[in-house]
Amino acid sequence: MDASPRHAWGVRALQLLASAAVLLALAQSADTARLWGMLAQSVPGWLLAAMLLKAASIGLHEVRLWHALPEPRPPLSAVIRIGLIAGTLNLALPARAGDLTALALLRRDCGVSVGSAGAAVGLVAFLEMAVFAIFLLIALLIGASRWELLLGAAAHARALKLTTAGTLLAVAGVLVLVAIARRLSSAPPPAGPSPLALLREGLTAAGSALSTARWLAAQLSLTALQVALMIAAAAALFPMLSLPVPLPGLAACGVMVGSSVAAVVLPTGFGAGPAAVSIALLAPLGISQTSALAYAAGFWMIGSLPTVAMGLPALWLQRR
Repeated sequence: MDASPRHAWGVRALQLLASAAVLLALAQSADTARLWGMLAQSVPGWLLAAMLLKAASIGLHEVRLWHALPEPRPPLSAVIRIGLIAGTLNLALPARAGDLTALALLRRDCGVSVGSAGAAVGLVAFLEMAVFAIFLLIALLIGASRWELLLGAAAHARALKLTTAGTLLAVAGVLVLVAIARRLSSAPPPAGPSPLALLREGLTAAGSALSTARWLAAQLSLTALQVALMIAAAAALFPMLSLPVPLPGLAACGVMVGSSVAAVVLPTGFGAGPAAVSIALLAPLGISQTSALAYAAGFWMIGSLPTVAMGLPALWLQRR
């Protein structure tokens, strides 16, 4: 095994041990009997709704991946299968190896070049983050008065500034990428296949797509629907556990953002990141640590179970 895969697996093993230690520490300071009681008495209808909403957002994500590929696009069913496989592998493999697998399968099974496939995968992730930031900004503005009462004016102002800055950075990133693509398209291509040629192809493809109004409008519409489904799935966990949270959509957004940031150190699939974030963000809303851990357990379920349930059949079809 090469040094780089060994290092990746070593990092993932350390992350797993650290996640286990964090979960153990959080569980020791919580009422475990009440925690299991909350999960056992949760409303199954809300859990089913959350699972279905999450599954719908996963399927829409793969449709967006297909739409992001250059024309003529490969069959939609093949791209959905590859996207589901990548999502499942990302839960288990280190260094987001699922995304690399998606690039390889798009090249082998669909005939998409590596540069164009990389551009599509990157655009799908980038637009998702940008639209999510816009959703969070709108939620902070709509619920400003209530969140100022709960968190304080200073904390609300900081959150608003950070979200606004993130949104503006995303817009600036789009403009810069389009400018780079236009300059690269007029420059002579590098001779022969090389990493530089792949990078040039990816940047050109991404910038060209972003500068096409019709493509961008369709992607943003699909992304907004996907993000709305994700937020609705996370928000459905509050009535599932009978947790009286004001503005559950915004609270769910906060947990999602915090879990994404924590995933840099502790992957979401290991559960420790969402657990710590749920406790930190839900405490100001009057939610106890035990209840926050119950929410984190539900958050982990809707983040992992639909992905695996949809990904395993895709893996079986790919194997055939």
